[in-house]
Amino acid sequence: MNHSESLTFNQLTQDYINKLKDAFQMLDEDEDGIISRKDLTKMYATLGKTLTDEEWSNMVPGNDNTTKEVGEEGVSFPIFLSIMGKNLSQFPEREELEKSFKSISGKDDLNIPLSEVIGSLKEAGFENPDEEFAKLFKLFTTNQQTTDEKTFRGKLFLDSITD
Repeated sequence: MNHSESLTFNQLTQDYINKLKDAFQMLDEDEDGIISRKDLTKMYATLGKTLTDEEWSNMVPGNDNTTKEVGEEGVSFPIFLSIMGKNLSQFPEREELEKSFKSISGKDDLNIPLSEVIGSLKEAGFENPDEEFAKLFKLFTTNQQTTDEKTFRGKLFLDSITD
């Protein structure tokens, strides 16, 4: 693990490490402490998908991020933390997302008409955001009783993805 990965790992809160441990354990189907190709193949199958060689290679980029356990490549929990810490550091901070949501909604409650969210995502280059983000919208959208318009609940979304 190089210095920058170590630094990112050290910036994770204990609560966030616990959340990542739960995620790791869900992915580690055979509970051997390694997320192997076999583990991910099973997880993909539950989603109705097939794990391709290319997807596996992208997830486990090389010997520096893999271990050998019972003849299979895989990712240990410390390496998983390092990878996730590095990847998560590429996402915007909560404050940046709040600012974006406020600019769209014009309100502090961060509730945004779903049609505006979809329009903004299309402007950002997503071809079919209502399908691509359907699960997210289902969890964080409510119907306005007076207008029957769907509203994306930005604050609830931010609370669920940030500590």
